[in-house]
Amino acid sequence: MYEEIGALQRNDTKSLVLRTPELHVIECKWVYKVKAKVDESLERYRAKLVAKRSHQREGVGYEKTFSPVVKLATIWIVLSIIL
Repeated sequence: MYEEIGALQRNDTKSLVLRTPELHVIECKWVYKVKAKVDESLERYRAKLVAKRSHQREGVGYEKTFSPVVKLATIWIVLSIIL
């Protein structure tokens, strides 16, 4: 969990704010996973902080997204449009 929190802070994808009545807060939860090697021995533990979708409201907070992965196909499409 500490690695995940550190990554969120380094990437500036989360920030702590004061809770006010007009602010809609989306709750989150920790999801844990055990990663195994090919021989099924323990490689490491993973923890991810994810938003609870049931607490989201349509049209509120949907404009802010974070996608840490860019697919190669997307890069090729953008380059073909530019060139």
